[in-house]
Amino acid sequence: MKVLVTGSNGFLGSAIVNNLENNKIDFISLVRDKGQADIKDKTVLMTNFRSKTEWMNILDGIDVVVHLIARTHNTSEKDANTYQLYYDTNVGITETLCDSILASNVKKLIFLSSIKVNGERTLGIPFNENSPAKPEDNYGRTKLKAEELIRSKFEGSHKNFIIIRSPLIYGKKVKGNLETLLKVIRQKIPLPFKCIRNTRSIVSLEALAPFITLCIRENWIRDELFMVADTHAYSTYELIERIAKDNAEICVQFCVPKIILNAILKAIGKQDLSNKLLYDLQIDNSKAVRFAEKSGAIGIFN
Repeated sequence: MKVLVTGSNGFLGSAIVNNLENNKIDFISLVRDKGQADIKDKTVLMTNFRSKTEWMNILDGIDVVVHLIARTHNTSEKDANTYQLYYDTNVGITETLCDSILASNVKKLIFLSSIKVNGERTLGIPFNENSPAKPEDNYGRTKLKAEELIRSKFEGSHKNFIIIRSPLIYGKKVKGNLETLLKVIRQKIPLPFKCIRNTRSIVSLEALAPFITLCIRENWIRDELFMVADTHAYSTYELIERIAKDNAEICVQFCVPKIILNAILKAIGKQDLSNKLLYDLQIDNSKAVRFAEKSGAIGIFN
């Protein structure tokens, strides 16, 4: 078996290729800049991700593709006129890849989607695989479009797919919003979240990368949608404590009522940040756990 991982030099991609190497699964990393690749002798360059010809050359000899390339959500890009930017990467590239897979000997596509397909918040009932799609930003909307495209392209073919919707991905070397939060912690700035006892699901690299490897390895897992999350969910207060502890820092947190924090964030135009910091986003991971346990991966999300 040979695996192609797109976007392999990213936060999740690096963890996946390391996990594949540890499991002695042959792989190729696909990047734009070979200088950024972790394992350079297993890396190929691609210059035009909308070129079917280039994809066909790269897919030669590949059995499974793990597709991670995405334009991720950016809180500064909320206007409708950014939709095409997200579409070109999240849907356009995926469409060219799917067409190339259909014309190749690739057997399975594993696509990393996002819980933002379902929305930004839960109201007492965790999201599961049957929850309706209600994306609220261009990132979530285009991830949903890409999912729909994969299903329609592969319908009636002999190609298999797996779609994985993940929440915030956590690793000790935090990235994105969590990296910004860590910088604040390191500056010894007190944070006003001690009273916040919301419930938000995350998924750790130590769980997600092995689960993706499991989906690659197990041929019987196909044409499935999975919601993935660690079994333990966190309040904002608890997550900040964990980030501090994992980075040998101490963070002082004090109590400001949720209603006041929400009013402040709303007043300064940061409602999206309010959703992330103050409200629930829970995921029911029972299907992913059940499939993992059937494959012998007991406790993968614990």
